[in-house]
Amino acid sequence: MQHQPPTIVVVGAGLAGLTAAATAAAHTDGGARVTLLEARTHQGGRARTARVDGFLLNQGAHALYRGGPAWATLTDFGIEPQGNAPDASTAKALRADGTLAPLPASVGSLATTSLLNARGKLQIARILARTAHLADTVEPGTSLQQWIDGRSRDATVRALLRLLLRTATYCDDLDRLDAAAGLRQLAQVVAHGVVYLDGGFQQLVDALQAVADARGVTTLTNAKVDAVDVVDGAFVVRTSHGDLDADAVVHAAGGPVDVDRVLHGVSAAVRGWAEREVPVCATALDLALRALPDPNHRVVFGLDEPLYFSVHTPAARLVTDGHGEVAHLLWYGDRDDDPRPQLEGLLDRAQPGWRDEVVDVRYGRQLVVAHGRPLPGSGFAGRPPVAVPDVPGLFVAGDWAGAEGFLTDAVLASGRAAGRAAAQATTTNLRMSA
Repeated sequence: MQHQPPTIVVVGAGLAGLTAAATAAAHTDGGARVTLLEARTHQGGRARTARVDGFLLNQGAHALYRGGPAWATLTDFGIEPQGNAPDASTAKALRADGTLAPLPASVGSLATTSLLNARGKLQIARILARTAHLADTVEPGTSLQQWIDGRSRDATVRALLRLLLRTATYCDDLDRLDAAAGLRQLAQVVAHGVVYLDGGFQQLVDALQAVADARGVTTLTNAKVDAVDVVDGAFVVRTSHGDLDADAVVHAAGGPVDVDRVLHGVSAAVRGWAEREVPVCATALDLALRALPDPNHRVVFGLDEPLYFSVHTPAARLVTDGHGEVAHLLWYGDRDDDPRPQLEGLLDRAQPGWRDEVVDVRYGRQLVVAHGRPLPGSGFAGRPPVAVPDVPGLFVAGDWAGAEGFLTDAVLASGRAAGRAAAQATTTNLRMSA
């Protein structure tokens, strides 16, 4: 008997979808056709980098974590991320009274910082010396905030631990973040560090698209998916440009609410995920500057407020003619009022006169950093699996799915797992029908 090659449709051409499509195309024994659908005119999603007057701006502060699932996935694809680690040796902490103090980034700076008294310095030194093992000592069900509160009675020590952990996880709501998961992320950052990418995260988008193209993936843009219908054990993906039949579908756009929307209630599991998952949000202020008024203050973190400021140049090549600076600021978390005054206040303190150097400003309030998080008591293992349990052949990928990592680590790890699972499902179905 002769059969048509099975078809895998991947919804969403962000980093998760690109990874899923490239993986599926490489793992189909039956030669499945892989089609990647993107609702917008360009691939990349939130990883796209804007080009403005010779400056390259990510949508918010992006960093690629070394030593994690994303780095491993890229390496296996033959992709070598290009960029450098930021210099944190002169990082400062901004106190509530507006003063700046050296942030402990090494044994030497810990010894000399004015942030902590002698007892506090000893407590922080002991914690940082054991980061690789901290997660193994956490009681199940403990939140990161509970873990912090149990480490010290010193308010500054607790504030410094909050600073380190929200920076590592991009989350300030530590009451609703699993302690073991957050501490594993901190251990990865301490052990391997991060990289700011040349050309921004667009570098990853372009590299993954090239891998997908080389493996025969068909990419369709301006193809918004309105529904994914289950018909006789297969799927009909209904798009703005017509319907596509599929033997397997990977949904890699947005979060569980978006998956539930296109399924129209078919999956009770997905509906449950949509009701349970808690997004992680942040407000971003992105700047293209002709120059820095104060080159000595390139990295500043809020000690008493969830603030972040970092100049991503020259660690990454983000200015096409080499003249200028790219800086990113974040307010971690949700708040009812607009945090822009606090972000600009940090700039006024760290870079007085910055307004005179502005080439372009991009502001995004309450952007979704991740569509879910490892919750206390469930951790990474409790996140939604990539295989939707009550809809065979349907898979999900994104920063909220799978049992590995935060942020880009979760995105690429779940994309890879979903792509493999979709390929296996179509191969199994083809063998059963032969």
